[in-house]
Amino acid sequence: MVTGSGNRGVRSKPRDNVYPEMAIGPKMWETWNQLSYQVFDAITREELRLAVEEGCFPPSNTWLCVPQLISNLACLTCGASSLNGPTEALRRELLNEIPGAASHVNMIRVIMTLIGDELRQWENALHSGSKPGNFAVARRMIVHPKFTKSYAYNTFVALNNLGVEVKIFDGTNEIVQWIQKSLRASFVTTCPFELWRSGDTHLKKEITKEPFSRDMLMTKSNQRCPIFAWASHFQARHLTSVFQQKHAKKTIAFKSGIFESEAVFTVSGSQNSRGEEMYVRFHSDKPKMRYCSAGRTGILEVPTNSSNIFLYFLTDVERSATGPQLLDMIREVQKITPETHTAYVPLWWMHDKVSNVAKGIKNSLDAEPLFSHGGFGDFAMEDVEAGAEYSKKLTSSIQHFDIVSVFHQPDMSNIQKVVTQSPLFNIAHIKCPFTVIIYDGKKKMPVYFGRSILLNSDPDIFFKFY
Repeated sequence: MVTGSGNRGVRSKPRDNVYPEMAIGPKMWETWNQLSYQVFDAITREELRLAVEEGCFPPSNTWLCVPQLISNLACLTCGASSLNGPTEALRRELLNEIPGAASHVNMIRVIMTLIGDELRQWENALHSGSKPGNFAVARRMIVHPKFTKSYAYNTFVALNNLGVEVKIFDGTNEIVQWIQKSLRASFVTTCPFELWRSGDTHLKKEITKEPFSRDMLMTKSNQRCPIFAWASHFQARHLTSVFQQKHAKKTIAFKSGIFESEAVFTVSGSQNSRGEEMYVRFHSDKPKMRYCSAGRTGILEVPTNSSNIFLYFLTDVERSATGPQLLDMIREVQKITPETHTAYVPLWWMHDKVSNVAKGIKNSLDAEPLFSHGGFGDFAMEDVEAGAEYSKKLTSSIQHFDIVSVFHQPDMSNIQKVVTQSPLFNIAHIKCPFTVIIYDGKKKMPVYFGRSILLNSDPDIFFKFY
């Protein structure tokens, strides 16, 4: 390609030579790990706060898929119409390792292509590593049928690079079919996403009386903003018995025989143990599990059939913990000699709710301008305000639906007693509340963060630890 008249006859360098420093290196991955845990922790705290305020404690289990979050953050930074727009601060956080990248408009598309390629390679590796099961992601920008618009070329390029489909809302049944097909999740039968509040009937009745009602304007503005609907499903299978073949639907592939699915366990062992915490038991002599404690926090590593995928349970995570600190704990537990042959882990059920990622981003990152007028840039109608709350008039503009299960459904009719004995390091007893990390050992990155609180958990105790 020949440049302008001032440099006539001189060819410009290929893109790879112009931006050799723009590789997604270790520092970038460290930044993404830190950002993802910040958002996850903010989502968890917000759900806990709402559950306590509304009297419906405990909140649902919380899951967050890290590749999905990174792709969503990258997508959001592409929507601004100018470099100094509302996503500038968020872009600087996301692109921590690339100095000056956010200040050159011709670099942004290159950067998003690099991020898209990097995430695609990671997702493909996770899919291969989960076989004979599956790891699948799906991304949509759902547009209200009354408020469609045209998009700039750069917006389409960014959406394509990140694998995001633009879809005009066509009913909840169509969304369910999309989830079932994209994630191979036929068990999902209802739409998990919280769509826009209607307000149309109310608007028609009241428009002559109160044409500028704040509620009406908020509802209409919320409809003019699309919903980023991201979904993921981590599924793997390793069947070792007829019972497991009957009950296996969506599980991580454990070492053969490690998961005891023939019973559940309680401290009393009573068949009438209503209200008691129920546990599943892992037992493995070869290889044994790893367990260690760091202060008040305990961490258990459960081996899987994958050489790269690890499962960790962490109890009493400190409130001040960060993503890098959690990875340091994982590295420490990987150094110790496996000595734990039995572990009791609280049983929890698969959730069917979305995570309000908009609120998590707003509360934990430098993203306040994103939720102001015009914050979504080219993704939304002109000068609208994206939502980060659920109410009678508003819905969140960024929602993630992540499905993970880490064990087969055990036989609930067979209740046995939790058995503990010394030395204690041979038996690990995980108690609520606890955090789950599905970890990619090759990439040195979490794939999922999860947190669970049991039905009889005390919110005051939870707040004390968190």
